[in-house]
Amino acid sequence: MKFFKKILFVILIVSVFVVTRLLIQDVKPLFKNLVNETIANPLDKDFLTEEFEGLTIRYEKDDYATVETIKTLYPDAKEELDKLYGSHSDELTIVVYAKLEDFNAASDSEILGGYYTPINDSIHLKSEEVVGDFELEDTFFHEYAHYRTNRYIDEHGILEEDLPQWFNEGISEVIAKKNTSVDKDSLETIDFKELDSNTLFLKGRQGNIDPYLQSYFTVNELVHQFGPEIVPKVLLALKDSDIYKALDDLTGTSSEELLSNSLDRSEQINDLLEKASEYAVNGAYKETTNIYQEILRIEPNNYIANTSLSHFLVKQYKFTDAVSQLTNMEVLESFDLQLLAELSLLSDLNDSLKYMEMSEEKNKTKFTDNSSTSPFVDAIRNNIDDPVSAYLQLFKENLITYKEIESQVKVNLKKMYPDDSRVQNL
Repeated sequence: MKFFKKILFVILIVSVFVVTRLLIQDVKPLFKNLVNETIANPLDKDFLTEEFEGLTIRYEKDDYATVETIKTLYPDAKEELDKLYGSHSDELTIVVYAKLEDFNAASDSEILGGYYTPINDSIHLKSEEVVGDFELEDTFFHEYAHYRTNRYIDEHGILEEDLPQWFNEGISEVIAKKNTSVDKDSLETIDFKELDSNTLFLKGRQGNIDPYLQSYFTVNELVHQFGPEIVPKVLLALKDSDIYKALDDLTGTSSEELLSNSLDRSEQINDLLEKASEYAVNGAYKETTNIYQEILRIEPNNYIANTSLSHFLVKQYKFTDAVSQLTNMEVLESFDLQLLAELSLLSDLNDSLKYMEMSEEKNKTKFTDNSSTSPFVDAIRNNIDDPVSAYLQLFKENLITYKEIESQVKVNLKKMYPDDSRVQNL
C-alpha cells in the first residue's frame, strides 16, 4: 500500500510539472499582449514609427539615419538566420534610443549594448549617433539572433529556462561576429554551469571575465566541427536533456572540450598570422601566400586569411588565382569588391563597373550619407561606348590601386587595340 501511495505521489508531481509547462505556453501570448506597450516604450517617449517587412521601428525625431541603417542590415540578418532555423516571417518591434541615458534607464543597466525582450518580441538599441555604425551592426545582428532563437524554441515547445544563457549568447555572438576576427587574449574562463541562467551570466561579467567571449569560442567551435546545422539539433535535444548531455549525445564532446579546442586552434592561427605578417613586411609574398593558404586549410572561414590572400596573389601577378579566391568567398566586403572591379579590368569593363557599383552599395550600408558615385565608376559609366577612353581616364586620374593590375591592363590594351595610337603610346 505504501509503495502504491508513493507511485501515486510521483504521478501527481509529474502531472503538476507537465500542466505548469503547458499553462506557461498558453498564458505567455496573453501576457505578451497585456504588457506590450509598457515594455516597448518603458520611458513613455514620443516615438515615430516606420514599418518595414515585418519590422515596426520606433525612433525619435531627427534619428532617421539609424532607421535607414537597420532597414539595410535587416535582409542580411534575416537571410543568415533563415539558413539556420528555416524561412520565417517576422513580427518584431525595434526601439531606438537617441540618448545613452535614456537607453540605460530603459534597460536598467549601464553595461548592455542592446537587449531583446521575448515577452513582446522587441529589440532595444542605441542610436547610430551614439555607438557608430559598426557597433550598431554587431548589436543588431546579435539581438536579432536572440529573437530568432527564441522563436525557434517557442515553436518547438522548449521553455526559455531550458536553454542555458551561455549557449544562447554563443549563438548570437557567432552570428554577429561572422566575418570578423575575435581576439582571445583577454579571455578568462569560468565554469559553464555558472553561466547557465541569465542572472548568473550577467554576474559572471564582473572584473576581467567576459562570458560572451567564452560563449562565442565554444559555440563557434561547435559550428566549426559539426556545421551550423548542429545548432538547431542541440536546441531540439533540450526537450529531453540538459545542454551537457545533449552535446555528449550529439557530438561526443563537452563544452569544456569545445572551448579548449577552439582556443588551441586560435593560438595556432595567431602564430601563423604573425609569421605571415613578418614575411609580408619583408616582401616575401610567396611565403606569405603559403601561410594564409595553410590557415584556410585549418579554418576555411578565417576572416584575416580570406581577406588578405587575394592581395598577396595580386602582388605576385597571379590574377586568375586572386579572382578565384574572391569569388569563392561567402561574403565580400566593399574592399573585396573593389579589388574584383580592378581585376575585371583585365577581362571585362562591364564586370568591372558591376563590382564597383556593388562596392558602393556596400558602403552605403555602412555610411548612410554616401550618395555620390566614385570617380572609378564615373570614368567607366561615362565612357562605356568608348572603352579606351574609359581606361585612359582611369590611368590619368590614378584610379587603379594596384600597379601590378595597371601594368597588365596596359599590356592587354596594346594587344587588343594595335592600331589605336592612344594605347600604343602608353
